[in-house]
Amino acid sequence: MEALSYFVTVIGLPFALWVFIVERRTERLNEEEKVYLQLAGDYKNFPSWCSSIRILA
Repeated sequence: MEALSYFVTVIGLPFALWVFIVERRTERLNEEEKVYLQLAGDYKNFPSWCSSIRILA
């Protein structure tokens, strides 16, 4: 039983921390990509927005 405790302490805890860090990093990268794609889409539509403003003015 004590060996199992050592196993969890030496192997399990660092592995759990590694998994947590990797998941947070992946989530952050996905959020950054979402913002990038949103900005790219807005930038793509900007010329049509400008031309519609020019027509109204």
